[in-house]
Amino acid sequence: MQHGIKMNETVTYDFTNQTYASIMAEDWPSMFTYPNCHGFPKAPTDHYGSPLALRPIKSGEEVWQDFNTHFYKGECQEHYHKLMDFVDKFLDEYKGFSKFALVWLSKIAHDSANGLYRTDKHFSKFFRKNVDNLNNSFLFIMSDHGLRFGGLRRTDTGYNEDNNPLLMIAVPQYLRSNQQLILNLKRNSRRHTSQYDIYATLYDIARYAKEESFQKWDEHDFSEELGKVRGGIRARSLLRPIQYDRTCEEMEIPDQYCICEKQWHMIDIHDENVMKAAQFIVNAINNFLKQKGAGEKCEILHLKEVISAEYIEEQPLLKVVVSASPSDGRYETQLLKNAESFEIPGKTFATVSEESKEDIYCSGVNVAMD
Repeated sequence: MQHGIKMNETVTYDFTNQTYASIMAEDWPSMFTYPNCHGFPKAPTDHYGSPLALRPIKSGEEVWQDFNTHFYKGECQEHYHKLMDFVDKFLDEYKGFSKFALVWLSKIAHDSANGLYRTDKHFSKFFRKNVDNLNNSFLFIMSDHGLRFGGLRRTDTGYNEDNNPLLMIAVPQYLRSNQQLILNLKRNSRRHTSQYDIYATLYDIARYAKEESFQKWDEHDFSEELGKVRGGIRARSLLRPIQYDRTCEEMEIPDQYCICEKQWHMIDIHDENVMKAAQFIVNAINNFLKQKGAGEKCEILHLKEVISAEYIEEQPLLKVVVSASPSDGRYETQLLKNAESFEIPGKTFATVSEESKEDIYCSGVNVAMD
């Protein structure tokens, strides 16, 4: 039996459980339940944009076209325009109140970086208009990962950006003179951090720092307060001192997505071990789809080509990129070689195709491949 996400385990809980007015707006309704969570048992915030995002997906073509006519009223707009209008009205309506807003826009640039540029003026206008509303706010501008499709992803820069996405933090204007806070942020900007740290950071703002009137920013481990599910061993606030560069293992980041530099060496793609590893990857993907209940709905993948292969001398670690048919998908995977076979740490396969082929070969099946 499927159950909804536990409300007290979400990033919204520590704000909605207090006196904050709250809003969540997203253009991809399954973003916060991806890949296989059932969803929220009730609206997680006072104002919830998911029904607005779901309408064009769940409606038939005729209903959707009729909805479009009345929704956009002939205006040359995209979905994000309406969502940001929603947020704009929220900020105006709750002037003088404590507010929490979670806005996540995936469709603008998830499959192509070009989408970012056409939105620049709109977001510049939004932030300039709301400068007074946001002056007393902690503002996070971030992504969960970089571009994962196309030629750019297959470059060294694309690889690094995929695993090291944008994270910008602006603190309330009155706190910009707090030397301890600003020093912490500057030092942490050079530490090994990740978006995983945002959870403890938001908890810090909602609970711990608030108790100190946002004036004291000493080191603090939030593991005990947040527990294993909400914080685990990675419970560090970006607003407080992080004393050393943590390892990916400490931060619970799989090797596949670890940005710590390794000394990779190219290896012949026709090498016997490489070919075995490539076939192992394709078999693992097929088995993964079966385990997710998608075996009968997806085409069986077959190894088409080994694109590249690298290894690390110090440890039996391979990084192999393969293409598979009939999807023509490209998959990048790291493997540990043992005496008999291979192991994929974290059971992760990064898709680095020109585009995602899931909709074609796994229609209607929700599987986490990237």
